[in-house]
Amino acid sequence: MTSYKVEDIYSLLKVKSFKIYDESPTGLEKRINKTFNRFNSDQSGTIEYRLNDYGYRSNNNYNDLLYSTNNEDYILGIGCSHTEGIGVENENTWLEKLGNMLGVKTVNLGLTSGTVDYCNYQLIQLYQEYSLTEQLRLGRPWKNHNMPIHVFVLAPPDGRFSIINGDEMSFFQDWNFAELNTFEPGRQGELVYREKDKDVATVISSWSNKYGPMNRWNNKYYKGEVQVLNLLQEKYNFFKFGWEDFGVDFPKSVDGMHFDETYHEKIAKEFYKLVKK
Repeated sequence: MTSYKVEDIYSLLKVKSFKIYDESPTGLEKRINKTFNRFNSDQSGTIEYRLNDYGYRSNNNYNDLLYSTNNEDYILGIGCSHTEGIGVENENTWLEKLGNMLGVKTVNLGLTSGTVDYCNYQLIQLYQEYSLTEQLRLGRPWKNHNMPIHVFVLAPPDGRFSIINGDEMSFFQDWNFAELNTFEPGRQGELVYREKDKDVATVISSWSNKYGPMNRWNNKYYKGEVQVLNLLQEKYNFFKFGWEDFGVDFPKSVDGMHFDETYHEKIAKEFYKLVKK
């Protein structure tokens, strides 16, 4: 289980702190303006991970792109640890490579253990709320927001489970659920999440809040939200792959779990082909 404390800043989530159960059992670690030599699954100590003012891995702080007065072009990427780039230097992540190919800067919203729900949440925040003419007319503070020229999603595994409630996100790996439904008295319909043979969390399906039903097994969305996401393909420069679309025959990175920069190079080239069609 991975938990993030977040602050909703206009369309982007500012990730203030995080906790990965196996790596940080003692409590939450701060993310904003932090540098780690050992980060998430990468305990090799060979890579420096810089997290910026928004709590994402990047060598820039995003404000110069999001609120640029000269509308500087940039691209935005969303995904899980394969987008965050665990196990490779920042310049070797697929988004940075793609930015270099296109000659623009990048905004990386990849988060370790991120789910399909998380990607959809960021997309809906980015497009649905910003594109509402009525909200802009009312003088909402994001009216001068500089939109990316392209958005790229490297979708995480779709079996993960998530709860997103506006100030906290919890991501659960599918293989850690002991059972989908328990039959003990008073516990019907619960999901029991286990790590190291212990119950870590009990997840109960419920509505999360104004952001919609983000906590449903298999990352299902209601019809209205699905329609919004489908419109992105038609209305915006939006491109999507699944993280496994390129196979798994790549060398492992220094963490022994994720793939090395040859995998990131492949993703960047395939996204580039889509842009240049």
